[in-house]
Formats: sequence, structure tokens, C-alpha cells
Amino acid sequence: MLKKKGGFTLIELLVVIAIIAILAAILFPVFSRAREQARKSACLSHARQIGVALMMYVQDWDETYPWGVPSCAAPYGVGTPADTPMGKLHPYIKNAAVWDCPSEAIADRIPDLLKFGDLAGWCCWPWRFPGEFAGHYISIGYNDHLLRNQDCAWSGDRPPRKMSQVVAPADTVAFADSYFFSNCCGARIVFANSMWSNHYRDPQHRSVSKHTRHVGGDNVIFADGHAKWMPWDAIASNCGRLMDPEKIWTHTWFDMWGRENWP
Repeated sequence: MLKKKGGFTLIELLVVIAIIAILAAILFPVFSRAREQARKSACLSHARQIGVALMMYVQDWDETYPWGVPSCAAPYGVGTPADTPMGKLHPYIKNAAVWDCPSEAIADRIPDLLKFGDLAGWCCWPWRFPGEFAGHYISIGYNDHLLRNQDCAWSGDRPPRKMSQVVAPADTVAFADSYFFSNCCGARIVFANSMWSNHYRDPQHRSVSKHTRHVGGDNVIFADGHAKWMPWDAIASNCGRLMDPEKIWTHTWFDMWGRENWP
């Protein structure tokens, strides 16, 4: 006589499905974190390339750091590809992709704000980058207290800085992960994946890390050319010193334009 083939019961199937669901819930965050760690390493590699290019530029230009010419310095559409620190470093890097971080939260930003080639961007900045930058998002910003903006009414007469003017190059930010190509008072580093930092104030320090880019922190390039990852709280609690080349600031800027101190 033929034997009746056995099979799984409904209970057994449900148990197996439940086990698979539990394993997936445990492993998916691990896989996601591993993927972000890989992106973080790739972005840090790009940051080190930028640091090397910065030192090459400084040596070629009599120990002077690159500077920017903001949109307020000339009419719309007037400018050169070397009007930004990124443009000045481009001959040394020759790869616009190093400024475009894959971990950037594009959905949290105005889409046409920083995608060069889209002339609806902020004032005349799209005209002030090399042509190879078209289609890339600039997601690494420069410290405009070190790499100074020139000729703006609000900035006054601020000549480019020399290395001799920087008190502690290894402790002064030159570039960092940022939602904007100028990282201003440091808030754009802490909030590297959010549109406007002053929309995400968190005096209790409870949820700020979700707005950073790489596993609760960001990649930072310093004035001596070295680059490293820093946790958000180390940046936020020491913002004044990190951004100030002369090391005279004692406050920590939190608001986008530096109008308020971190509690």
C-alpha cells in the first residue's frame, strides 16, 4: 500500500514564518548600519582627497587658504569657476564626485537648491562652479571663517587667511559634511542631513543625531589637511573652537546664522 506523504501543519508554518520575521527584524538594521559604515568609509576617503588637495593649494599659493566670492559680490550670471573654494581645489582633485556624498538625505532639502545645472538654485551660485559639477549635489561645505567669503557688505574687508594666522590648524575645520556648500557657524555640520538647522532645534540634545549623515556623526576635514569622523555631540559642544581659526570664541553656535548659543 502507498504511504501517505507527510507535510507541514499550519502551526509549523506559522512558527517558521514568525522566526523568519524575528530574524529579519534583528538583521535588517545590522545590514543597514553596515551599508552606512561602508558609505562613511567611502566619504572619508573622499574627504582625505580634499584634505590633500587643500594642502597642495596652500603650498602653491604662498601658504594662503582658498577663498570664495559670494553671490552678493556680482550680478546674477557673472562669475568664474574659481569663485568658490571647491572650484579652486578642482584642478588638484579633477573629480567633482568627491563633493557628492551618497549618504546625504536629498529628500530633506529643496531639490534644485544645490544641484548645479539647475539655474533656479540660490542666486548666482550655479554659475560659480566648474562645468564638471553640473548634476552633482555639493554635500561637503567649507568653513567660511577660515576659507573666507570676499566682497560682501555683511562680511566687510576680509582678506584670505594665511596658515600663519591659524592658531591650531589640526583643530580648525576647513570642510565638513553639510547640507549647504558653506557650513557657516557649525550648525550645518551638526545638521548635515536637514534643510534648515533652526527648524530642528533640540535643547535637550535628544534627537539631533538623526540629522547627522554618518551613524550619528559627520566627516570633518581640518586646516592641516587631515580628515576624520566626529560624533555630533563632540562637534556641537565645541563648535566655536572648531570653526574659529584664531581660537578666541568661547561660545557654541547652534542657530543657522550663529545668533543663539547651545543651551
